[in-house]
Amino acid sequence: MKTKLNFKQCLAITPEQTKKRYSLGNKLLLETNSITKKGKKYFIGRYRVPNKKYTLDYQIGAFGEGQNQYTPTSAMKKWQEVLNWCDKHNLSPKDYKLSRKLNLLSHLEKPTLIQAAGEFLEVVRTKVKEGTHREYTNKLNQILSLIDGDLTIDQCEIANGGKILMNNTLQKIASGSKYDLENRCRFLLHRLFNYAQSRDWMTGGNPVEINRDFFIVASGQNHHPTIDWIDVPDFFQRLQHNACNAHKQTVLATKFMLLTFLRTGALVRLEWDFVDLEKKLITITGETLGLKRKRGKNEHIPHLIPITDEMKSILNQVRTYNNFLGFSSTSRHPINERRKYIFPPIMDGKYPHLNPSAINDFLRDLGYKGRFRAHGWRRFALTNGIDVLKAESDVIRRQMGHLPEGKVLQAYDASERLDERRKFLDDWVKVLVSKGLKIHQD
Repeated sequence: MKTKLNFKQCLAITPEQTKKRYSLGNKLLLETNSITKKGKKYFIGRYRVPNKKYTLDYQIGAFGEGQNQYTPTSAMKKWQEVLNWCDKHNLSPKDYKLSRKLNLLSHLEKPTLIQAAGEFLEVVRTKVKEGTHREYTNKLNQILSLIDGDLTIDQCEIANGGKILMNNTLQKIASGSKYDLENRCRFLLHRLFNYAQSRDWMTGGNPVEINRDFFIVASGQNHHPTIDWIDVPDFFQRLQHNACNAHKQTVLATKFMLLTFLRTGALVRLEWDFVDLEKKLITITGETLGLKRKRGKNEHIPHLIPITDEMKSILNQVRTYNNFLGFSSTSRHPINERRKYIFPPIMDGKYPHLNPSAINDFLRDLGYKGRFRAHGWRRFALTNGIDVLKAESDVIRRQMGHLPEGKVLQAYDASERLDERRKFLDDWVKVLVSKGLKIHQD
């Protein structure tokens, strides 16, 4: 059932001097506390007491996207679950809450799935980057939105049908096409249950297996798809023509990706402070999400990108264009936070920078769905950098952001090979331009 207010509309509601309530339909309300009570927002279900003329509140939970919080959609789903239970048992929401408490008391020694997930996230917080921790949190929230989070962890054991429950949930996440997301969620759930076993909360095997047999890939493709060298001129023509009328910000970001073959996650997080035009160098800090540096191991190592004349031209275009972007003072992210990024967001959303999926969405709209992805361009650059430009593999891999392989080289090889990388990027850009890449948009 759709709600009358979506997440953004609920987020935009500002607290007033008195408590306010807003209807989302189906007797579900969003309650906003007064300013004196910090204006916190909660979801409440209203129900009529049998044989009485008055109504009562059923507390669903706090508004938000964090652990143990609800969006309008998930709150409506929870409220509908309560109402369905009441219809089935001919009881009231108060009885539903009591039954949940009794169920928890019967498993008092075991945490709920939500509690176990929360503790797991706190444990891994010190072991992964902030962005990775945020990704783990979002994925677990997505999983828990499909499972009753009040289940005790031992109810997820294989003997209690946990394997069937988890496989069905992962199948829902895949939705017939999102197999990479399913695989990532599978790994995360496997780690969560491993942690539960280490705390003696569960017995028997892990209900989520990560054997290769459980992994599904669309069309049998093991690598991100990319184009061939012969297809490059046609691709550049489509890029320049921009028949899908993509935003100029996305087009410029795509061209910068072609010149640098950065991962999209790192590219959209490029900051102006990383750029030194005098030294003709971009220094991306090792903590930047998308570089694939490991926390506590090599996150102190930055990634360096020599700036070619063509890259400088794109940066100048972006800077000029961004001066005309209208930044609303009421958006989720402060203006200064968004302006620090080379590629700020096109519209207000969850990111203070360009959405990491923007480039792949652009490639899809250009007609390359299933045939070409941004990450595939990295394979294209390594392959053709060797075959066409006769460059050393090590030089290209360094420019891709890869660190020396093997414990010995990682311990002793601190070279940057910056001169060779600068020459390679100069040659790389020139050959792309010769194939039809236009640095300036018509």
